[in-house]
Amino acid sequence: MNVNILLLDVTDNAKLLSVSPVWDEVNKVWTYAGIVPIVRFNDLAKTESKTITIKNQGKYFLCADDRKEVGGSDSVYHVPVKVTPVR
Repeated sequence: MNVNILLLDVTDNAKLLSVSPVWDEVNKVWTYAGIVPIVRFNDLAKTESKTITIKNQGKYFLCADDRKEVGGSDSVYHVPVKVTPVR
């Protein structure tokens, strides 16, 4: 199972359920019409470590999206998140 991981702000998180991922043949990435993720990782299939720096304080959502996969599943995603304040 390959999932897309998106870090979204409050506005885009509210839109996510109404937008389906579409494959962009030119850039070879999954896109979401009208949504601009702060960070997007496409087609993650194995454990990977990623570092994200957020410069502005606010409310953010980490989303694991597998809706591009065919068929239904009861997948469980374990996403450990470590938050480190920058000084």
